[in-house]
Formats: sequence, C-alpha cells, structure tokens
Amino acid sequence: MHQRFVMTDEFDQLHPIPTRTKFINTVLPKVQAKMKTIQYGDRWCTMYACILYVCYLQRINLKDEKYIIQKDQEFVLQKIYAMVDLLVMIAFHYNRYDIFSKLLQYMQYSVQGIEDDTQQLKQIPYIRTQEYVKLTGAHIHSLLDTYRLSNEK
Repeated sequence: MHQRFVMTDEFDQLHPIPTRTKFINTVLPKVQAKMKTIQYGDRWCTMYACILYVCYLQRINLKDEKYIIQKDQEFVLQKIYAMVDLLVMIAFHYNRYDIFSKLLQYMQYSVQGIEDDTQQLKQIPYIRTQEYVKLTGAHIHSLLDTYRLSNEK
C-alpha cells in the first residue's frame, strides 16, 4: 500500500512550481516528446500534459484536507483554475470534449512523481473534500458554458 506523499520545504525549493509560460515552453514539449514515443497523437498529448500539470500543482500545494479548507484554498484553486482554463481552450481548439471526464477523474488523485520523464507515473489515492471537487467541477462546467456560448456567436 502506498504511503501518502508528504512534501517538504526542501523539496519545494528544489522543485519550484513552474509558471504558466515556463510550463508551456519547457514541461509541455518534454511530455509531448515522451508521449509521442508511445504512439499517442500530438493533440491528445498536449491535453494530457495539462492534466498532469494540474495534478502536479495539487501534489505541491494540497497537503491535506485541512490545508485546503483553512489556509490557502482560494490561492490553490486559482492556480489550478489557470491551468484548467488553458486545458479548456486547447480542448475546444481541437474539439476534444472527452478530455473533461479524464480531468475530473485525475482530480481525485495526487501524482507521486513527475521528476523522471522515463519513469511511469504512479498515482496514489487522495481523498478530496467533496466541497473541493465540487468547486473544481463547477468551474469546469461554467468554463464549458462560456466557451460554448462564445463559439456559437
């Protein structure tokens, strides 16, 4: 059975959260290149990489349920929402709406390791507060509605 992955200050210093720009310029191409080697299309890889990034943000920031609710919920959700926004734009650009079910599925997990590109990602169950999952899900649905309306005009 997996132990819960606990982050330390030292780890945070060694692995700072990349900015949105840095993610697009550095993390994304690496994940795309890796995914291409296992015969996935480039478009799907881009969205998959964004999902991984959302999980990565969770792994760094969301240490336990009390942390989410009491200390920094809004700040953490904003960071995740920024990447969800990017994911929504990519999904609409490529007409791949099925990605959102995958995103919601991934939100239930914390990713144990993204450090090594050659290593298979390991996921460990991470119980979220219902409120947290509901907030994130509601945000995705409101974004979907917004983009649908703007695309229909």
